Amino acid sequence: MSAGESVDSVDLTVSDGNGASKSFTGLSVGNTATKEWSDLSTSSSKLDFSTAADVGGWINVSADIREETQTTDPTAELNNVSKSYSGTLAGGETMSFTFDSSVLKDETNRLNVSVGDGTLSADAPDPVVYLEYSHEASSSISTEYFSNGLVERYNVSNTFSATQTDATLEVPFSSTVYRLAELEWSINDGSWSSVPDSRYSWSNNTLVVDLKDGDTDGDVDAGTKIEVRTEGRMVDVANGAISVPEPTDPDAAQIDSKIQIESRSSDFSIGIESGERIHYAYKESWDTTEDSSVVAADGSQQIYLPNADAGDTAWITTAPIEVIPQSGDARVRVTDPDGPTIKISGGPSALGDDVQIRYYAVTDGKTYEAYSVSRERPVSKDTAENGAAVFSIDDSEETIRLQLAGSDSGGSGGDSSSISVGSWPQPDPGTTLQEIGVVVAWAALVVLLVAATGRSEIAGRRRWILVGTIGIGTGLLSIEVLRPGTISTAIGTGLQDVVPLAGLAAIGVAGYSIVSWWQSRQKEAATPETSVSFNLRGNE
Repeated sequence: MSAGESVDSVDLTVSDGNGASKSFTGLSVGNTATKEWSDLSTSSSKLDFSTAADVGGWINVSADIREETQTTDPTAELNNVSKSYSGTLAGGETMSFTFDSSVLKDETNRLNVSVGDGTLSADAPDPVVYLEYSHEASSSISTEYFSNGLVERYNVSNTFSATQTDATLEVPFSSTVYRLAELEWSINDGSWSSVPDSRYSWSNNTLVVDLKDGDTDGDVDAGTKIEVRTEGRMVDVANGAISVPEPTDPDAAQIDSKIQIESRSSDFSIGIESGERIHYAYKESWDTTEDSSVVAADGSQQIYLPNADAGDTAWITTAPIEVIPQSGDARVRVTDPDGPTIKISGGPSALGDDVQIRYYAVTDGKTYEAYSVSRERPVSKDTAENGAAVFSIDDSEETIRLQLAGSDSGGSGGDSSSISVGSWPQPDPGTTLQEIGVVVAWAALVVLLVAATGRSEIAGRRRWILVGTIGIGTGLLSIEVLRPGTISTAIGTGLQDVVPLAGLAAIGVAGYSIVSWWQSRQKEAATPETSVSFNLRGNE
């Protein structure tokens, strides 16, 4: 270009000789600038440069041309199995191929990717392919399974033949799990340890364990052996259905599970496996006045939630107490978890069953007592051994507090708890042989007393005062025998021990009267009622 007048900047136009052009404006004179024209056609034959004005000097221009080709008919081949796409991929466009897992081999897997139809010239640029490859792998595992309807155990073992990313283990339990009693793993035959809370999750009764070599991050390396063992405690729901959105953690000291009532009908209950302490509900979304548990002599336990409805939720936990009927069953209700305070009475079968109470909030070597609140005296004592104190009562209506022996009625702080026995409607046990025997004995005693005093020297008003006093006293004693605490509670604390003593005194008086009557009979038999005199005279 020829020189002209001086300018500070210049506009440059480039033509490709095939009708296409591109302008670059504002190029600073005296400086070097680099510009790109990326949409040149493959039919371009030359480049012409021109300016709109005389720049007053020379413009040095150099051009670097880089040839690119579009991806045409890409093909992927995995272990001699091919998949392809017919057509040309535009810039930035991608194509995905998915192979069946049966194509993979246990040993080396080979993947080939090809593009184009083989017609590129020898001086064409080398083809470049951006490849992103991933695969999902599953393998056979060894599983030991046990179930008895209320407990399911799994012991799963697998040795990984290849390195795995984000490996997980899924354990599908067959029914509703409210507690994971155990969840441990072992890596490469090492010692068993608890699976951290962050490494497992729960969804629709399926346990999902994040393996990752047992580390906090990373993959499972080839050749790694991982064993997982777990135990799920099940619930047996009668006349309804529940879900357990939050089962108890395996490392928890006691059961603490959130349940939701999905459906229910009459006599809805939740069965708990044997060998557990008293279960109860808290944080209920319903009126709780009728919640209770029925425990049987075989250790089974049913939780009754009569006021719960579909959609209601609650948490289920345990008290440090076992109630073990020696026969039949007993009904238990926890009224104060902080005490704890429970109510116990006869179960659906009958009243009067002997019940053993095991109390676990104790210190070995200390003596504890089952203290009757209604009668204000201990009814059973035991020295704690092996972490428990054991008391024996029956399931008649009673109010009992468990406490250190010798404590006052207010309890003894951390070593005491309360049990309140019976206040809800009870089943009618019918007339028992014990009741019949006591009533017959009392009636016979009254009849015998009337007969005895009739033959004695006691007569008139004194006789009937004696009969009435003894009859009433023995009657009260009979009621106290049949229903402990009924009379003593009614007449007050000061007389609760007098009634049994009065009964004993009445028996003594009755015995004395019988002896007096017998002696009177013996005396009358020895004295003739008619006297005959003989006057003997000689012959006159």
